Amino acid sequence: MTHGHCQVTTDEDTVMIFGGDLQEKAYKLTVSSGKWTQLPSMAAKRVGPAGCGLINNGTAVLVAGGRGLNTVEILDLSVDPPKWTKGKVLHMVYVGPLLLYVY
Repeated sequence: MTHGHCQVTTDEDTVMIFGGDLQEKAYKLTVSSGKWTQLPSMAAKRVGPAGCGLINNGTAVLVAGGRGLNTVEILDLSVDPPKWTKGKVLHMVYVGPLLLYVY
């Protein structure tokens, strides 16, 4: 589907991917059915997001960085439909794997 994306497993039946191929798109895979669902798009087109992960006890996903980007976006999974908000700006531009400390 895409490369250079970031992936989060939210539970045993759900995988989400963000960005890749310089896209702002996000998708959810329901593993048991094999069904892909498009999520709301991010504000930024991202390839090689530096990091993504679950935050707020699994109720949100944080996506950070990417080629030429120092921005952070947070997808709130507790609302229907999920909604993106801006996060704090990173102090540097990061591309590729990065351990993000969220506090």
